[in-house]
Amino acid sequence: MKKPKTSIFTRLLAYFLLILLFPTFSLTVYNAIAREDRLRDDLSHQAALRLETDRDIIMDVMDSYRHKAYVISSSDSVLSVLEGKNKSFSDLYTTLFETMKGDTYLADAHILSKDGSIRLSTSVFPENYDIRIHNNDREQGNILSEAMGIQRDPRASIIAIGQNKVSNRGYRILFSILRGILDKDSNLIGYVIIDVYSEAVVPKLKGSELFADEILVDKNSFIGYSLIHTDAAGTMDKFPDIENKNMVVSKINFNTFQLISITNPEPFRNTGDSIFKALTITLFFGLVFSIFFALIFSNSVSKRLNKMIMTMRRVEKDELDIKLDSETGITEFDTLANSFNLMVNRLSLLMEARAEEERKLREAERKALESQLNPHFIFNTLSTIKALARLDGEYKIYTISVELGRLLRSSLTNNSPESTIREALKLCEAWLKIQKIRFEDTIDYKIDVDEETLDMVTPKLIIQPLIENAVLHGLEESGKQGCVTISVHLRGDKLEIVVSDDGKGLENPDLFKDFTKLENSGHVGIYNIYMRLKLKYGDNFIFSIENGENGGTMSRIVLPVEKAKGGADE
Repeated sequence: MKKPKTSIFTRLLAYFLLILLFPTFSLTVYNAIAREDRLRDDLSHQAALRLETDRDIIMDVMDSYRHKAYVISSSDSVLSVLEGKNKSFSDLYTTLFETMKGDTYLADAHILSKDGSIRLSTSVFPENYDIRIHNNDREQGNILSEAMGIQRDPRASIIAIGQNKVSNRGYRILFSILRGILDKDSNLIGYVIIDVYSEAVVPKLKGSELFADEILVDKNSFIGYSLIHTDAAGTMDKFPDIENKNMVVSKINFNTFQLISITNPEPFRNTGDSIFKALTITLFFGLVFSIFFALIFSNSVSKRLNKMIMTMRRVEKDELDIKLDSETGITEFDTLANSFNLMVNRLSLLMEARAEEERKLREAERKALESQLNPHFIFNTLSTIKALARLDGEYKIYTISVELGRLLRSSLTNNSPESTIREALKLCEAWLKIQKIRFEDTIDYKIDVDEETLDMVTPKLIIQPLIENAVLHGLEESGKQGCVTISVHLRGDKLEIVVSDDGKGLENPDLFKDFTKLENSGHVGIYNIYMRLKLKYGDNFIFSIENGENGGTMSRIVLPVEKAKGGADE
């Protein structure tokens, strides 16, 4: 199917628009479809991270004041006053202010005896902690009332939300810590109460800039305290935004408290709308710039291409004395111009050589005819020698003529790079018959071949060079009678060819460990066999030459089985 033709400008504009539109359009669609879910997921994730940070801050503050309560409750001066051993309160006040040093504007510390007769404070002692007044009334949000109304370990600290109570100094109490004071016999003799103001915690929190509200909830009393709107405290019905479906609510638990954040996604949704508008504006200006730059770039390219096209058309009219400018400032066009100039130069040289080649063509045809006649002359001569030898009873000469004719015919008529085992063995046998006559029967040979391997294909002339080495370097140099054995067998899915002799063997067997080193040696035939096998089979073959176990030399080739496509030659 013929492709439609388009201009460079059209293609460049299409590519520019594709590069621009795909990511911008994808972002726009994603922003429109997944914005709400993504916004809520992002807000939930950010809220969880901020809550973890704020939780750690609150726990650090709680632990700090809980430790101060422990220090006060275990002070000897406090114990001696509450046990009645010391009537002076000066040491007790010293302990209070030393322990609360630096925190007098962040928290108040109070000491109360069990019967309420002793009441001390770093500020004005709160009336709601006067045990004489509230001994029988359980007041919600009053940590003293909560402590007296439950069964607990007197040595354990209690922490309760302040329920928006205000201290005598006008500070809002975020939470209170109570710890019992025990004598040496572990009897309860009083209480230490530390009221921690919201100023000790709220300025340190990190969530105020993200959250619409952040609430600290006491899970025992279900009382909450807003850490952002510090005037909001009390039961959970005072925080209706927790149940608002339009809000993003995150929770995190620690100790007996729960920290809840409420995030209003509306401001962030407005940010998403701004992003959508920005993407739309980007898309519009991107379209304008794409058209502008595509037009400029396509004109720049088209001018150079049109010049090349005009020059090529002149070359079509056999004007070979022209050249393109190879200094355009664009690497690709410079490369094309250099290649074009080189091509025109070579074409000119070819045109000049054309006449000379035509003149030599007739002479080449004449020589080719002579080369075709020479083999016929050789075969005719061998046929004459064969006929005369047979008439005169010279059977050795007759045999040599027949086998030599087979060798010549194979080398002159078979141009295929491959041959069957049958063809290869016939050539080897012809060569061996000639050598047997030449050496006056001092050399013999055996051929052991599986019938099913005769039509299998191997690279041409890989067996005969091995036989020549066995005869000329193994048997002839040994000076005694010997035998060459050719074995061809099928081993599973592999074809095994073995050529062995009982001659003198290898003088340097290590030389044949690496056939690549034989290229410039006296064993070029062996090297050629190896390289042809390597090119055809890669690493899927075995070729080895080594001394035999009983003397002589053994050459072994193992190849993948490959059947001949046609029938066997006779």
